[in-house]
Amino acid sequence: MKKLGIWVEVTTLIIPTLNDSSEELREIAKFIVNELGEGTPWHISRFYPAYNLTDKPPTPIETIHKAREIGLNEGLKYVYEGNVPGSTGENNGSLIAFHMLNSIHP
Repeated sequence: MKKLGIWVEVTTLIIPTLNDSSEELREIAKFIVNELGEGTPWHISRFYPAYNLTDKPPTPIETIHKAREIGLNEGLKYVYEGNVPGSTGENNGSLIAFHMLNSIHP
């Protein structure tokens, strides 16, 4: 899609014990860099138990911070934390506009 000029962003819901290991997060970040490019925004979302998946705890905030750090260390330029109240790594409308304008109109 990105090769066709379609804007692409990736969101990963981090669920404890399912996809929260440093190794798995690193592999996700590497995939994004290698397949979609370092400028592809990666949104890392904190999991909260609900509906059919209530046997897992909420994702620790430290895990979300760790995932963001891994993404940045692997070369991603835009890694955002989601569902973490008060986080300085959260996305906002001005950042989305910045990315879109700079990607579409270099």
